[in-house]
Amino acid sequence: MSLLAIGVVLFGFFLLIVAAMVWQETRRHPDLSAVYVIEEAVPFVFARLSDGAMSRLDTDDVLRILEWEVRYLQGLDVPRDHSENPSPVAGSDDAIVYIIGKTSGAGYDYRLEDVIEVLHYEQSYLVDIGAVGDPVEEAT
Repeated sequence: MSLLAIGVVLFGFFLLIVAAMVWQETRRHPDLSAVYVIEEAVPFVFARLSDGAMSRLDTDDVLRILEWEVRYLQGLDVPRDHSENPSPVAGSDDAIVYIIGKTSGAGYDYRLEDVIEVLHYEQSYLVDIGAVGDPVEEAT
């Protein structure tokens, strides 16, 4: 066997090992990123609303409530004093007050319980897509 043939066989063997290592590494670390897509959250939330909320809200209303919560979480339109009000919290009382204030200011009169229900099912959506999981215990 010539030296060139031996080199080709060894190079092929090397490529096979590299391919096996890459394949193994991709299986070990699955993509754990969760993507919040508001257009997917709306039907998820709307389908789970109670009959009462569903009779008062349509998908545009759910979209509007979720969009205002996203604005709240991004800190848009909300001056923040980090010493007194550090970080916005999804579904918090402050978020609900903000959403109701912004939507009523735009001419929409949503009931408090409807906004709370929409935000509750938004949390279910976040769990469903893997954006929220079990609490992590702090290492000591």
